[in-house]
Amino acid sequence: MITFFEKPSFETSVAFSKMVLVPVFMVKDGTEYFVKNRTISGGSFSPEFYLREIEAIKGQLLSANGVYFKLHGVHDNPLDMLREMEKRKHSFDNPNLNRLFADYGSEAYGAGFVDFGGNRSEVSAAFQYRIYDKAFAEELRAQVKKLISSGKSLKRKKLRGGGADA
Repeated sequence: MITFFEKPSFETSVAFSKMVLVPVFMVKDGTEYFVKNRTISGGSFSPEFYLREIEAIKGQLLSANGVYFKLHGVHDNPLDMLREMEKRKHSFDNPNLNRLFADYGSEAYGAGFVDFGGNRSEVSAAFQYRIYDKAFAEELRAQVKKLISSGKSLKRKKLRGGGADA
């Protein structure tokens, strides 16, 4: 069972303005996970916008059984994005696994999570996913590593004067 709750709000300063944020958490199988801070004042949009954003994220988490959600990007499922990148022979702007994956595991973040985010070189298609399942994060890392390796071999062929089919 997956439930959600909010912790007490806090105030922070961003670019000379004050914001009030509310940390939203998910509870899955008795374990707390930080989801995202919801802005209640001081943001660029209305509080209703941020509430709708959180509700959409909750819906994604429920649909994905609490495994991941999309912060931004075209594809709801990160594996779908990787399949499309492979099909179109797209590559990452910065093909460094340590830049594409960021692990967050501290008491403030509950049981922790992994953020997978970046951009593509061939088109402007920024993406970011928050992943709570360690096995799924490792599967993504393996798929990304494979995609990066195949992209390097294509680039080497092009540098030697051959096309992608050489």
